[in-house]
Amino acid sequence: MILVKMREHPGLKGKRLPKRSALAAYLAQFKKRLYPARRGRTKRAKVPQRRAKEVHEIWAIDFKREEVVEGCGAVVAPLMISDEASGAPLAGYVHEVRVKGRREGITVEDVQQDLRHAFTLFGLPDAIRMDRDPLLVGSTRLEWPGKLLLWLVGLGIILLINRPHRPTDNPIVERGHWTWECHVLMGRSYPDVVAVQKATDQDLAYRRDHLPSRHPGCDGRPPAQAFPTLYTPRRPYSPEQEEALFDLRRVDLYLSQWEWRRTVDSEGKISLANRNYRVGKAYRGQSVKVRFDIQTREFVCWHVDGRELARWFIPEVSQEYLLATRHRPPPQQV
Repeated sequence: MILVKMREHPGLKGKRLPKRSALAAYLAQFKKRLYPARRGRTKRAKVPQRRAKEVHEIWAIDFKREEVVEGCGAVVAPLMISDEASGAPLAGYVHEVRVKGRREGITVEDVQQDLRHAFTLFGLPDAIRMDRDPLLVGSTRLEWPGKLLLWLVGLGIILLINRPHRPTDNPIVERGHWTWECHVLMGRSYPDVVAVQKATDQDLAYRRDHLPSRHPGCDGRPPAQAFPTLYTPRRPYSPEQEEALFDLRRVDLYLSQWEWRRTVDSEGKISLANRNYRVGKAYRGQSVKVRFDIQTREFVCWHVDGRELARWFIPEVSQEYLLATRHRPPPQQV
């Protein structure tokens, strides 16, 4: 592109232009100014992918895209939960949003409350499968395990996060989205979102208990008949018992498997957990690593040569924050 512009420049007509290789060699010395530094690859906790063989071994959760409800005109985005082994639709929670195409208004605390209700009905699953929806995993590129992930880990639930842009990794709940739309929304009118939720609950109960299923293992029978333990929890749950069921040591072990790589900015800071932390202006432009110290529950910043540069306590990994049922604004930046 540079050579093209040089050829078009009236002041350079008839003059000898540099070769492409010479121009590249000249520009290479300005690389740091021309190209912003790429963030280093984050090392995440590794969990082998697997498929369920028993009821409530693995649940699949996913938000359906927003739909407009006939009658009241509300825009809704339901969170659907399915059991992988039986294919049974366990629950659907209809959330009203402001605008179609965005899920503004739904918080991670809303998702926690939905799951608490499902856990109360069916118990805790061994694992939950989800896609990389930022509302579920905590960040757009899974750069930080959000509140929902750490809360589930603390409850002893294994996280199965799908590959990017692979809806086929979550086929049961994806098919369930279309079924819900056909059974609940198409050709029907509702006065409000409460009525949509009631119709959703009735439809999912009918599909579990009475509607013949084509899911493998059901043999044409409804899921509750093909899998008699569908209403028997593997691990019972109640909101009153949540604090006793939650183990912060599981969270610590999970965090200790992560490693974050950052480049110190011009102010001597790095970004972590959606906030800035100070490393020092002496390290501007340099690469650092951050790991979780399981003994002190601090995040430790290391220079690439092995020197410890800073330590921070991040409130978002505390038990108080993870179990909180109301949204709280993030702490002040440091």
